[in-house]
Amino acid sequence: MISVLIVEDDPLIAEAHRTYLARLEGFSLAAVAHSARDAMQTASAATVADSPIDLVLLDLGLPDASGISLAA
Repeated sequence: MISVLIVEDDPLIAEAHRTYLARLEGFSLAAVAHSARDAMQTASAATVADSPIDLVLLDLGLPDASGISLAA
């Protein structure tokens, strides 16, 4: 199962990603984060809990950081 983190500040787009992901076999939602800060906390918690995130759907224009800088 591929664990997915959705990082999207727009609630409507985040929900669209979540809905689409629910239709795909082999993928599971790890969490939805609405800011870079939330994404970093979620990723850190997943690492500590030994539940790695395999894929991140990352918005490039987050309110508190660029998605590109978050990915680096």
